[in-house]
Amino acid sequence: MTEQNQKSNDYSYTRYIQEYGSLTVGKIVTNFSSLEDSLFLDIVENMRFQFESLGFESEGHLLRHSDKHYEIIVSFVYSGRTLHIKLKDYDNPQKYNAVNKDTSQFGRIKNLIIELPEYLRVDINELSDVLAKQIKDAYSALETSFIHTFSEFQHSIFKRLYSILDGQLMSAGKERLIGSVWLVLFNEDIGHYCFDDQMLRQAIEHFKVRQDEDISPLEFSIWITTNPLPFKQTLSFEALKDDCIMSHKWSKAKYISAAHDFWKANKTLIPSDSYTVNPIFKKGEYSLTAAYAAEDEKDLNPEIKAIKPILQQQFVENVKKSSVWMKLLDQITTEPKHPVITAVKDVAVQFGAEVTARILKP
Repeated sequence: MTEQNQKSNDYSYTRYIQEYGSLTVGKIVTNFSSLEDSLFLDIVENMRFQFESLGFESEGHLLRHSDKHYEIIVSFVYSGRTLHIKLKDYDNPQKYNAVNKDTSQFGRIKNLIIELPEYLRVDINELSDVLAKQIKDAYSALETSFIHTFSEFQHSIFKRLYSILDGQLMSAGKERLIGSVWLVLFNEDIGHYCFDDQMLRQAIEHFKVRQDEDISPLEFSIWITTNPLPFKQTLSFEALKDDCIMSHKWSKAKYISAAHDFWKANKTLIPSDSYTVNPIFKKGEYSLTAAYAAEDEKDLNPEIKAIKPILQQQFVENVKKSSVWMKLLDQITTEPKHPVITAVKDVAVQFGAEVTARILKP
């Protein structure tokens, strides 16, 4: 399938990094579902190209080969995040061969199923490899672009705070806990997790390793980085008010109904039955807390206590810069539109004069 591989270069990492690299954080956050839908169409178009290179001819939205007519049928099952592509024989339905590829990456497609008529002399494994590579390249480019644009948007103060924390854990011989503490910045109304490059990459990798059956790492990453927390409904509010360390079960969080997407992402990011909030400092309308798994409290509390004066000093010196960052982030924290997950939603794709997509949305 030499010619096939040549054609698939049109859907390489280079093509997608050029496409996604120009997107701003706001564009990715508000349009990620449209980006996924466009990728679905690209994959099916690539599959069509593969068959055209093998001598199949287009007749409208159908393909014809040796007087038989075929159609590329596509469905996407949100529960399981499976993209199913079938080359359907309309003239003489036969048995089909199927290949299932694990495509767990950054985006929505976790599994790819390719189904072809059994009699076709086409290497179904090689075809599925071509399409799986396209998915991998597209999601790698999207992940790179998301990290790059969001990192540019973040402020250097967060890198400094996390570096101080990491240094303390290293000096205490607790390197295993590096990356387990998440700083949260609040104003009087809302709060956001603070990310530097390293913590953002770590969060994304965490979501990729612990793939959810229904929600993609991209969705989790968007929710945890941009969705606002209602300050007065958080454990941070109580901890700052009483100036003491507090722990709570995830199921008891007061903000679930107001920020359910953030809660799902946060619970996935800190995989523990309970979480702990440690108040760092409050100055004017802005405050800073640290969140981590309750099971790590015994090891982390004394280390955070040891560097709290340094963290407080850094926070005071940079609170104005942090407030500017908060205001900029507020401009893109509109809850992203994403498909409601029910049982199955089909994306039926026909190429030629028409492309029909049925995606149920809220």
